[in-house]
Amino acid sequence: MHLGATAADESGFEIAQVDPPIEESNARERILIRGYEAACLGAMAAGLDVFIGYPISPATTMLTYMETNLNGDDKFVGQASSEIESIAALIGAGFAGKKTMTSTAGPGLSLMGEGLGLAWMSEIPLVVADVQRGGPATGLPTKTEQSDFIMAMNPGHGDMSLPVIAPGNVEEAFWATAK
Repeated sequence: MHLGATAADESGFEIAQVDPPIEESNARERILIRGYEAACLGAMAAGLDVFIGYPISPATTMLTYMETNLNGDDKFVGQASSEIESIAALIGAGFAGKKTMTSTAGPGLSLMGEGLGLAWMSEIPLVVADVQRGGPATGLPTKTEQSDFIMAMNPGHGDMSLPVIAPGNVEEAFWATAK
């Protein structure tokens, strides 16, 4: 049974022309993390000062990770009562010169549109991690998907257009927020 599964795996990798899983190696050389953890670590490496979020699936993991790990003088993590409050607080912190970030999902990004327009017009930098989930309306909270790209690029009114960085793997998630 085991040999059959191994042969099927090897054939699948060959047909798909993808790399096989990473071989075991010295634990000091690699860490095993998820994409949201990599994005959070990258943001902290870049000097993130303020993270304010509203718990919304599947983006809540970033908020809880930051609550545990963004520590130090002049660092702040807060839970807002809504996505609108979250983006407004980030605009205020950004206006004060702080490096800011939040996480949300599609429905929350919709609510943040007006605030993102204000930040864009005021030239206040901030980072929004849109942890996308599939489906229309409130979607499928436990399934991820790339359904928010158009809204992410044009979340506000008028000719406002925002840059969107879409990491394709865990390492890219780190570097997307670290730079």
